[in-house]
Amino acid sequence: TTEFNCDFLGENEIVFSVEDGSGNVGTDTITVTVLDTIAPTISCVGDMTLTICEGTIVPANYTLPTVLDNCLVGVPTLVSGVAIGDDLVLGTNTVSYEYTDASGNTAACTFDITIFLSTPIEMIVDSTTPATIGNDDGSISITVSSGTAPFEYEWSLVGGGIVSTDEDPTGLASGEYEVVITDVFGCQKSFLVEILTGINDPELAKKIEIYPNPTSNILFVKMDVAVKDGDRINVFSLNGKQLAQGLEKTLNTGEQLVELNLSSFPNGVYVVQLIVNQGVVTKRIVISR
Repeated sequence: TTEFNCDFLGENEIVFSVEDGSGNVGTDTITVTVLDTIAPTISCVGDMTLTICEGTIVPANYTLPTVLDNCLVGVPTLVSGVAIGDDLVLGTNTVSYEYTDASGNTAACTFDITIFLSTPIEMIVDSTTPATIGNDDGSISITVSSGTAPFEYEWSLVGGGIVSTDEDPTGLASGEYEVVITDVFGCQKSFLVEILTGINDPELAKKIEIYPNPTSNILFVKMDVAVKDGDRINVFSLNGKQLAQGLEKTLNTGEQLVELNLSSFPNGVYVVQLIVNQGVVTKRIVISR
């Protein structure tokens, strides 16, 4: 042959022979050494960043580096760092690969897998509205105080099924409720909140006056009862959903007359609910303009 390639790496003994017209033959031998001096190329994946949930163990999952060489290509070797399938640690995991071809030519590449821990989910119960006996008129209001938004919510009655996917569920019977909060990374945490049974007290209702009814804008609530800090007035639509534009009025000790501005409410029938010393009074009102 007059052409040598990777198939001839190393020493190649070449025998030459010549014959003259009289049949005399002469031979000679030479050694041709084929060397591969071209370094291979190796390409790692790019740097990666992952956010994991508290208490989660994540195995490394990446694509092996790509190797190109002028001769036969083999498999790259992990020099340092986390192998595919091994557990990652918080912080920066530096991974280095190397490839050496049959002639000893070497190439290497490195990439980082950085692991962050998601902010733990925490919540505050802002308020709960007791449910009157035999009715589904309780509610829960919460605030997620820690975590990464947006969040998803799944409320379930303990021992029962899912009752709401709202942040602040309404129309609840008394009982213990579990909420599972999921953050943007899929991390979850559950909390328990109890809805007490309020007393629908007919005598208390007689001491509450709401006027004018119907009303066009302003509604007055007059209370001839011993109001304490933390007692509340809520406004609901007939289906039990607390109005977003409505107000949850928190009362102060000794407060006797409360003015509610309902000018932003559309015409219709609503429920005004008062919680006073765990007693619950509900009265219907009409908004008409």
